[in-house]
Amino acid sequence: MLCDSFTGFMRCVHGAALRYIGPNSLKKQALSLQQGRRQDEPRSMLCRTFAAYIKLCVTHMSESFAVKKYTLVFSIAYLVFGLVFFAVAELLKINANASFSVATTLASSFLAAWKFAKDHGREPTIEEKKSYAWQALLSVWVISLILAIVMFAAFLSPSEAKGVLTVMGTWQTTYLVIGLGISVFVSLVYYVAIRWSFAWFAKLTCR
Repeated sequence: MLCDSFTGFMRCVHGAALRYIGPNSLKKQALSLQQGRRQDEPRSMLCRTFAAYIKLCVTHMSESFAVKKYTLVFSIAYLVFGLVFFAVAELLKINANASFSVATTLASSFLAAWKFAKDHGREPTIEEKKSYAWQALLSVWVISLILAIVMFAAFLSPSEAKGVLTVMGTWQTTYLVIGLGISVFVSLVYYVAIRWSFAWFAKLTCR
């Protein structure tokens, strides 16, 4: 009997809760969800913008990575052609001037362009030409610097090398600025030559 009375009382309380507290609670929950959605809208927009930016970066990186294969072809060819031209010049007692370096650069870029055209069956895009030209130019400077250091160490005695370093250490700022200006000009010439040769020979190969 006591249990039946207590059960009836709890049912009455539960019914009252559903009639009075339930609707208010549901309204509050609905408002809370609505406000939460409104608060999440800027976050969602930020996430979508960030995702679009990441996608753009990945696309650009994938294009850059795709071109690195042909930069590697260029670098290997530049090193091999450079050593061959240097050996021939030494055997024939020919003065190896800047024209040999330009010829080596063009020949290496032609080979990279031929490989690109054979792989893709099309001309490179503007973005691919730009990425390739910058990477190939960097490769030219790195390989040239390494070869210069090797030649410097192989053909100069320690006293001669020390004397050259001493003279270089006494260079004034004016000479350094002039040297930097010449380096920038040479880089510009090489960049144009590399980009043009890559695009031109790839187009020629696709015909």
